[in-house]
Parts: sequence; structure tokens; C-alpha cells
Amino acid sequence: MHPILYIHDLDGTPTDAMAQLLRKANPNVTAPDGRFKTLAARTSEAMTALGTYPTTVVVGFGYGALAALALAVANPKRVSVLVLLSPALQWSEPPLFDADTISLPPNLRVVIFHGSEDAVTPISVARTFAERFPEVELVEVDDVADLRGSLTAVTKRVRQLSRPEVVRRRARRVAPKVKAPPKRPERKPRVSNKRKLPVGYKRAPVVFAHDLDRSPLDPPTSLLYRWEPVAPDGFGKSLAGRVADLEAALGRSGNAILGGSGYGAAAAMLVATRFPKRVKGLLLLGPSLDVSEGDLDVRKLVVPATIPTIVVIGTRDLVASMDDVLAFKARCPHVRVETPADSHDLAQSGPVVVGALQDLQVAQRKGA
Repeated sequence: MHPILYIHDLDGTPTDAMAQLLRKANPNVTAPDGRFKTLAARTSEAMTALGTYPTTVVVGFGYGALAALALAVANPKRVSVLVLLSPALQWSEPPLFDADTISLPPNLRVVIFHGSEDAVTPISVARTFAERFPEVELVEVDDVADLRGSLTAVTKRVRQLSRPEVVRRRARRVAPKVKAPPKRPERKPRVSNKRKLPVGYKRAPVVFAHDLDRSPLDPPTSLLYRWEPVAPDGFGKSLAGRVADLEAALGRSGNAILGGSGYGAAAAMLVATRFPKRVKGLLLLGPSLDVSEGDLDVRKLVVPATIPTIVVIGTRDLVASMDDVLAFKARCPHVRVETPADSHDLAQSGPVVVGALQDLQVAQRKGA
């Protein structure tokens, strides 16, 4: 088996479910830790992780798929097979990556797995990319962005592609054969327990308020990059100033999902209660529910039941109070509380945070 280089998603980890399954299929897997790093930093560490082996199979997930593409373009003789899982091809970070201008090496084999129900990156983006490069194989699966229901099928295919005879055969090719794309049979509806997105799904804008000692570029704001959140810079501002900034951002964005972390969550709650008809959802990460400044008090605040609300608080959070969260839920029974085993910054809980926002996106569409 040829070695596999795995580049995880922005909110993934080097030991996530995909990495574990890849190691079962092929023990020779390298997975650099790229959490909260820029695309340039992730590509650089992937370059180092290539090692000295002549050819390597590279697997990239979501945002990590962009680093995998940039790596393959820069090292056409070292990367023989490229597997992209739900690639965030709508994201652009010139000059390192731009899906509209990128060109693929002629001897590179590219396989894309993409969920037909992906609410983060529409399947149409992957189809457009595949149309530009006829040698790219696009595999559409009935799944959402995390491909959780298709992990076994993906690893089975990666195992096939990492066989030495496949890699050598691909490396000898000078130019790919252009084949007409096969006609896709019509999909028959079937009963499934997977999360279904409504017909005509449209994402709501996201307005997010960072924590007291953070900035708009820090996690957990950075976890939500796929939704391109509007994140006003509230560093050093009072609660009233941050509420005013959020109200202005909400006015520019239209009806939106509000989010906030820590002190920013208190500001988001105040804005949500002022404009309940314009807030389509509320995401509170480690919220500071004991904040009171002048006329602004969130200690006994009640969020209307018409606003879907999710609270994510780590069981090891030493900043936000779990008792305050439980009291808030008692006042607002419609609030959903997620308690991952994590600290206040939720650095290890990217999938929980992203999944909560995706659930709010689905809920806002159903209520539209």
C-alpha cells in the first residue's frame, strides 16, 4: 500500500472518524494537525509531511481539500492520487487557491466525494468543477457535509486507489483520456433516517459576536467560515457598543442567524429579544449569562420561543456557568443544550458547533 496523507477539515482533527477509518484500511497514514491554521500554513505542513516516499495518495476533507489541491499542483510528481471529500471549492484564498483559475497536472487522478444534501457547499459547485476537468471523477452520495453516512464507502475506495499497481499505472500516464460523462440514472425516493434538507434550501446570513478577549478571526468564529459570517470587531467595547454593532450588522444582512461566544453571546441575546422577527436562530457558545451593565441585563432574559436557540457549553468550561445555562433553559424550555467534553474555547468541539449551526439553518428554512 502506498502511504496516505490526510488533511482534515477546519473543524476536524488528525484523529477524527475519517482518519481512524483510513488507518484501519492502510496503517501508513500521516495526518498533520491543522486546526485553526491558515491555508498557507496547512499547505506548508502538508509539504513537510510528504516525506521522502516517491508517490503519495492525498485525502483532503472540506477546507483541507483546498490544501490538498494546492499541494498536488505544487508537487505533480509526488502526488499521484487525490481524493477530495466535500471540498469547499467556493472558498478562495489567492494566490494559493482559486477554483476558477487552478489547473490540474495531466497525470493526476482526482476523485471527489460529495453529499447531494450538503447544505454547506452545494453539489452544483462540485459539478461545475468536474465539468471543467473531464478527468475528475465525481461520486455523489446521499449524505450531508460531514459524509458521516458514507465514511466506510470512502475508505474502501481510498484503499483501492492506494494499491501500488493503481498508483504506478496512473504515474505513467502523460495525458488523461477524455470520456463523456455517464448519464446519471434518476434517483428513486427512498425512506432514510438521515437529516433531509427542505426543497429550495437557502442559507440564512450569519452574524456572530466574538468573546471579550477574542477577535473576529479567532476560534470559534473561524469554525463558521463556510457560512461567511459577519463578525463585528467588538474588542475593548462595552456591552452597549457591541449591541449597537450587532444591530447595525443585522440591518445590513437582513433576516439572519445570530451567534455569539461568551460575552458576545450576551450581546446576541439582547439583540435577538429586541428584533425577534428578524432573528432566524440563535447560537450561544459558552454564553456569559451573568452580565449586567447599566440598563442591559441578561441574567433573567427570556428568548421568544419563535427563535430556535442552541447553547453549546463545555463540561470543563471554567468561564461560563453551567448552572446559569440550566436556569436559562428552565426559563426558555425550547432551548437546546449541547454539552461536549471541552473547555470554554470549544477548540475540540468543532463538529458540535458546526452541526448546531447547520441545524439552525434547517430550522429557519422550515419556519420560513
